[in-house]
Amino acid sequence: MGITLNELQDFSSKDMERLVERSFAFSSEVGVYLGQLATFLHQLGKHVELQPEAPDIRDLRVSHNDFIGANVYRLALYSFRPNEARFVGAVIMALAHINAALYVLPRLLGVKSNLLLRFQLLTAYHAGKTLEASIPQILPPISEAERTVLRSRQVRNLCGHYGLRGAAQTAIAAEDPFGAALQSLISVSRSEVEAVVNQWLRTVSDLLTARLSKSSLAPCRAWLGSHS
Repeated sequence: MGITLNELQDFSSKDMERLVERSFAFSSEVGVYLGQLATFLHQLGKHVELQPEAPDIRDLRVSHNDFIGANVYRLALYSFRPNEARFVGAVIMALAHINAALYVLPRLLGVKSNLLLRFQLLTAYHAGKTLEASIPQILPPISEAERTVLRSRQVRNLCGHYGLRGAAQTAIAAEDPFGAALQSLISVSRSEVEAVVNQWLRTVSDLLTARLSKSSLAPCRAWLGSHS
């Protein structure tokens, strides 16, 4: 939107009110740009659906509880036993990201979405490094082939929008540019990457969620909180 952090910090109350209008105008211009981009890609034979059907999330069970934070951290510290007590917050955050990548985003983005795979790869990379540093005794071992996928900094940079760089020549003319870019970096097909990432996320989710389930957190609920 062309607003620096320093400018935002200096905003007056009236500036903040106008920010809503500015955000709407910015979003409208982004919509115009995406429409033009879709038209251009259509001429190249690549169809872009700008108005996809709304996802069916009726059976996506999302609920919330009001917990007492100090009690949650105390229970998590006992359940996970991280190398240092200060790591317990990072472990909880990593678990939240893993579960979002596994159970929420596939319903919102679609299982074949490039954005979903990028998010899952980034989650596996950063959550994996966080958990290796904090609770290595809980994590399942990974093979060298799996490590090639899960700990590749080149793949991490590709997913984090740092550019194609050396993968550009292979990716640009491919039917599946993102899959071709992945294979050019680590010599692993997209389907194999998806299988490795999903298996790791699911295994770690099962291991950690069992130690921090809603049932185990029941004593941490606030007395007058919203319970489900």
